[in-house]
Amino acid sequence: MKSLSARAFSLGLLLVVATAFPTPEPLEEVSTDDATPNKPSLTTPEQTEGLVKHLLSKIDELIEQLCEKGPKCGDAKEALAGNNLKLPQMTDKDGCFQAGFSQDICMQSIASGLAGYHAYLEYIEDKFEGDMNNARALDMGVKYLIEILKEKIKNAEAAATPSPTANAKLIEELQSQNEWVQHTAINIILRSLKEFLQFSLRAIRMNKGGN
Repeated sequence: MKSLSARAFSLGLLLVVATAFPTPEPLEEVSTDDATPNKPSLTTPEQTEGLVKHLLSKIDELIEQLCEKGPKCGDAKEALAGNNLKLPQMTDKDGCFQAGFSQDICMQSIASGLAGYHAYLEYIEDKFEGDMNNARALDMGVKYLIEILKEKIKNAEAAATPSPTANAKLIEELQSQNEWVQHTAINIILRSLKEFLQFSLRAIRMNKGGN
């Protein structure tokens, strides 16, 4: 798959953001007398929540298109048992559940988990037989969400990202499978990402309620 040019990526990202939530009100001018070094957030909690909802809707559209092709939708549970995709999942140690909720740990865990889906989303763009605009919008939207979450992390560098070598190996393993497995993998990836984003949305709402 050929990567999008920087210009095309920027235009596409603007489209994702504009679709996900309305343009925010202009930021108030920051007083020069304020010695606080913190920059104002580029998004409100409501906008972050809106972006996650937008991504969930894109996933639903992609799954619907995939399942219209019948066998290519596949039995996700059966296929998952026979594949070692190592998809990021939310666990208790991520600090995102109501019991033991920790804002910084949770936002870091979500950002790291979403970064772990990067190679899989590129794989979907390469293999998906349907509306490629939705596939690209999902990939770009996830990247944008990661950047938003990093704003909320005290040590943004702590958000782990998978190595390019590991990503390349994952895609190579998927490419070596037969066509049915490849397309069923798309179903598994989308449903797993949907579940991850649903947990993330609940955590973002808890974080908003605690502020």
